[in-house]
Amino acid sequence: MNFTAVHPNGTVDAELAAAIAKLKTDDHGAGAVNAAAAPPPVFDVTRYGARPCHEDHHGGGLQCQSSTAAFRAATMLAAKAAATGQRAEVLVPGPGTFTTGPFNISTRTTLTIEADAVVKGSTDVAEYTIIAPLPSYGSARDGSPPGCPKDGCHTRFQALVMVPPGSTDVILNGSGTLDGSGAFFWAERDHLKAGRPHLIEIHGATRVEVGGLTLLDSAFWTLHPVYSKDVHIHDLNISAPAPSPNTDGVDPGAPGKQPPLSCRSSLSADVR
Repeated sequence: MNFTAVHPNGTVDAELAAAIAKLKTDDHGAGAVNAAAAPPPVFDVTRYGARPCHEDHHGGGLQCQSSTAAFRAATMLAAKAAATGQRAEVLVPGPGTFTTGPFNISTRTTLTIEADAVVKGSTDVAEYTIIAPLPSYGSARDGSPPGCPKDGCHTRFQALVMVPPGSTDVILNGSGTLDGSGAFFWAERDHLKAGRPHLIEIHGATRVEVGGLTLLDSAFWTLHPVYSKDVHIHDLNISAPAPSPNTDGVDPGAPGKQPPLSCRSSLSADVR
């Protein structure tokens, strides 16, 4: 199996490279892909090194380590399995809070976040790939903070969960929580060198279902389906404090019809 730790911008993710090297050499460990396993294969992020946050017993509060490499290893292996025609699942087990940078969920893959599990966006902006604005927008749509040109940021940080272009038959579900660590990005908005990330972006995909999750404190728009069709969004609890900037609940982008919605929102700007 061939994997890569090279970002779209050409840089190498050293942590992810190390995780992949371990997987390649561990033919009998929990991370190995077993062709004889009953479908669909499940890729539990904790098998690849994801560790939940824990309380510091000396009064230091909640202590978290980055699980970005583990999430990306699990999702890459799931994509490889799904490329053979079978369905794959990326599992975030509960209870526990896991801190990670952005990752992709692509064709024939289900992301399941179990009850009492929280996937929390990293506050280390170095873990976020900087990507181009959407073609129909021309900018990140994040206003004109001092760190950006007067006509707005022309690049943006990748969404925490990205369904990338060309993906089909994707499911994002469970009873757990996606937390965008919005408070950090709202406070740092004037100092960021790119537009704030969405919590979930469904970009140029077909047959995508998002349901059951709690979506909390997105840095920017919470759920952004764009250039996509056959998107089913249901039974979500979407929340951010009223003063938070631009935390739209579901913000569908043209072209394409607005997806069917059945959600509960409490935001600065709700479904658009």
